Amino acid sequence: MSYFDKILDDPKINYYKLVFSLLSRPEISSNEKIARRQFFQIIKRADDNKFAELFSLFTSKNQDLLSTELVQEIAITARGEKKLEFLESYLTQEIHNVEKTSAPNTSIQNLFELVTAYGITHPQLFRRVRRFLMRFAAISENTEIKFIAEKNLDTLYAGFREWLGPNQQVAIDVETSEDFTWEDVLTFEEGIDAVDRLRIKNAIIKTAILREAIFMFSNGVLIRLDDILPGGIWISVLESRNDKSIYRVTVQTRFRGAFDLTLHLNKNFPPAKIKEETKWLILAGANTKGERLLPHFGGYWEEYDIWTEAFVPRDSVAKYLERENKRNDTEVKKRLFELWPHFVWNASAAYTNFWTVTNCKIQLDNPMPENVTVPTHDYQTGTLLYSVSKRVNSDSPKDFFVTFFNLFVKSTLEEYTFLDKKSIWNYIFSGATEVVGEERSIDLIQRLIKEIKRGNSVTERTEIIFRAEEFIKSVKNEGFIPRSLFFAIKRFNRWSKVNPDADQTAQAETLYEMYDTYQLFRLEKEYRHTRTFFFLNTAFKNSSAELKKALNKIALKQRAGELTLDESQKAYSELHSLSDLSEAEKFFLTRLSYPYLKPKDTAALMRAESLETDTSNLVVQLVDEEGNPFIIRNPISPKEISRLHALFLESNLVVNFRPEHKFLVALSERGFIIGGLFYERSDEQTAHMEKIVVSNRYRRKGISESIMNEFLKRLKSEHTSFVTTGFFRPEYFYKFGFNVEKKYSGLVLDLNKIKD
Repeated sequence: MSYFDKILDDPKINYYKLVFSLLSRPEISSNEKIARRQFFQIIKRADDNKFAELFSLFTSKNQDLLSTELVQEIAITARGEKKLEFLESYLTQEIHNVEKTSAPNTSIQNLFELVTAYGITHPQLFRRVRRFLMRFAAISENTEIKFIAEKNLDTLYAGFREWLGPNQQVAIDVETSEDFTWEDVLTFEEGIDAVDRLRIKNAIIKTAILREAIFMFSNGVLIRLDDILPGGIWISVLESRNDKSIYRVTVQTRFRGAFDLTLHLNKNFPPAKIKEETKWLILAGANTKGERLLPHFGGYWEEYDIWTEAFVPRDSVAKYLERENKRNDTEVKKRLFELWPHFVWNASAAYTNFWTVTNCKIQLDNPMPENVTVPTHDYQTGTLLYSVSKRVNSDSPKDFFVTFFNLFVKSTLEEYTFLDKKSIWNYIFSGATEVVGEERSIDLIQRLIKEIKRGNSVTERTEIIFRAEEFIKSVKNEGFIPRSLFFAIKRFNRWSKVNPDADQTAQAETLYEMYDTYQLFRLEKEYRHTRTFFFLNTAFKNSSAELKKALNKIALKQRAGELTLDESQKAYSELHSLSDLSEAEKFFLTRLSYPYLKPKDTAALMRAESLETDTSNLVVQLVDEEGNPFIIRNPISPKEISRLHALFLESNLVVNFRPEHKFLVALSERGFIIGGLFYERSDEQTAHMEKIVVSNRYRRKGISESIMNEFLKRLKSEHTSFVTTGFFRPEYFYKFGFNVEKKYSGLVLDLNKIKD
């Protein structure tokens, strides 16, 4: 083995492959010590695929192979999330194979230890491992599996906090060379309860509560006291109740930007209740696809009875509807009517996600507009639940769907009658289907129909059954339309309606923009008919019956997996031979046939290592509506562009920066990026503005208007004649003079008509 070790240390040695192949045979030695050494020597050198193959082979041959020492060695030498993903899958399958009444074998205990050790030795994966273990600790029906998972959770917590280490108590100010403590960086809002204030101060000073939370919520940023500016931690009240108080904590660092989180101070909940609640906050923190379902949970610090969560601006569907409706404007009500299906679809998906996390055994009992936030633009992501504290044991589709309809939909329509939409059940079913898939969704809805037929009033029963049967029929015949595809089609047709004379180029550019903004490329792997269906219902909506029938046939075959990419390409090409094709139809068929010309360019990410800037970078000093100064200028480094990109992601806007893009940014008095926009030159006379964003903390202060006005002034000074942008948030751009014209996609502004 020592000889083989030396050969495996150098892949260039002629015998490397031979030795690796030889040691890949589990039967070489029956000696336990040699077998473990043999296994470790090859597993630590295996790539992701080989790792999975060898691990399965060796552990299936010998259930006692994994020892505590070997587990630690594998965890330390293994790298990457792929290996962890395999280990989780392998352990889950092993647990599935165990009978509910039987005790788990030794390998299951060792596999739990290995996954736990992986989370400790790779702290960036701690949160993922915690959630994996919590799934078995919270909902496993096997008491021994449950006990093992809980034990490993304790080990994981202890290992992670040991890695975090103790707080630095004294730091040196790099600018003044004077020392300072946590007392010097803490600033409390006036009026904070004295008891809460002392509790928060002690927790921050004596534990790593802030360091832990920031590490988890920022993808691995680990701060120390000397990273924080004097007075750089601001603590303010968000909510105060009898059972708990919630405080917002903003941490401003010297070089790593600002971080926001929330502290939850327990007041009247018993310890057992808190432990139970934190289980569900962890377990339901992400949906089945790994997307956030609740604000990220940090950690619970028992000695101070405080837990942390990522800060999320809390503007529920109920609050949004109430605020907008107060404006009592016809256009506002029209917009709310357009948004209502989007709210229902997303909320239905969020509550279904929780149900599926519990294997459809536990439902949330409060699906109300007050308990969920949904983005107010249908091309954004980021639907979040506020609470999962009210739960009920139920596997009944009737309980789930009818409760959601009564508490979320019906209660809202009683207050806002103008939102009523007869087909609203379609959006409820669509939200559920988005989560569980077509086959499982049909099964749930069929079970709903059976349960409904056994009760309920005749009127309600007839309506639900009719909508349910129509939805099943539609999905079976035409396939399910996912949310982003549905609303992309809807938005394009809205634009087309207000700009009916748009020329072909403008329509094509808008199609590309919709496809990119709604991230439809991401759907194509799961929904292969996405592109065909999109074009069929937009560019070819008013085409001949013959062409639409042919396109629909292609879409159905793609959905069934009967066409490869090459076969789809051939099918598109054959459509050119159809008789009586108009020039417009030929134009769009060409673009349907070659999908990666422009879309592929827009998907490219900017990977600049340096940033060339003009020698003259005009800096404009401005003041926001609250009297706070800020500046607008071009970015001067790739780091600033990266921070702007992060702002878009924080606002749930997925954007792709390209090398040809140009940027304009707003910076706070302290020099932090607080907003900006990006654009590109279409030609010498035209610039296309992609998106604009302002940090949540700085909104409603007139900053976005200042950025837009400065942007337009600069373009005009460069003799630009036109500015175009997409048909997103049109009400925002109308006030700057943008409108629709048949020659352009989206919206356009004639800069020559703007007075200096």
